[in-house]
Amino acid sequence: MNKEDRFYIIGVDGGASKTRGILFTDQGETIASIIDKGSNLSVDAEIAASRICNIINNLCSVADIPTDYVDAIGLGLAGSSTQDGRDMVFGKLDNMKLSQRTIIMNDAEAAFILGCPGDFGILVTVGTGIICISRNSEGKSIRQAGEGHDQGDIGSGYWIGRQALLNLTLNETSVLGDQDLEEIMSVFLKHVNDEEFQVAMEKLNESDDAVFIIAGLAESIIGLAEKGNEVALSILQEATHAVSEYIIALTDELDYNES
Repeated sequence: MNKEDRFYIIGVDGGASKTRGILFTDQGETIASIIDKGSNLSVDAEIAASRICNIINNLCSVADIPTDYVDAIGLGLAGSSTQDGRDMVFGKLDNMKLSQRTIIMNDAEAAFILGCPGDFGILVTVGTGIICISRNSEGKSIRQAGEGHDQGDIGSGYWIGRQALLNLTLNETSVLGDQDLEEIMSVFLKHVNDEEFQVAMEKLNESDDAVFIIAGLAESIIGLAEKGNEVALSILQEATHAVSEYIIALTDELDYNES
């Protein structure tokens, strides 16, 4: 089959830390896959929109097809409820003559559709941010959390990383001699490839990738908690407690019964 006769689809999953784009056919054949930095529309709509368009262009380049061969594009983006952000994305896609073939929805909504067929169940996604989502008997989407990694959602990767850094900052003068804090300091400095805490924090505060870097620290904190680090464990306990509270609150709002 000639390239121009195939049905090409692009799917983009964009969160605050990472964006994954895939080009595939209606036969389920994956042609190209790309991972880039975050594309949360509520963080920086212009950068996110440009990044999404670059991913689309790069996918087509890898597949050696022009963009006008793409038949459908689905964008599951964090912060997609931001109207200015949506307008920015559609504006750039319109310049590429792709806007009429594109749908945008919240990344969690897209995951819910796939993960909870029949609209029954609760989807919990924990990444840079966190959201618990479901639909009631009338098909209305209901959620807990999902306000944004920087808006107070407890239990996300960003929150875990930030709490670890907060512990280091508040106890900087007493880190030496405290094994738990020393371990957290060690994984942080290794994570950012630096040797001095203050220098590392100054660089972090000035970095455009601060959200990605802080959220990425969560994996190491979880690893320390599993090994018995009490400070890391207390952070994880608070995080998991918050997630369970979100789930309980969402269940109450759905008003499920035993039948």
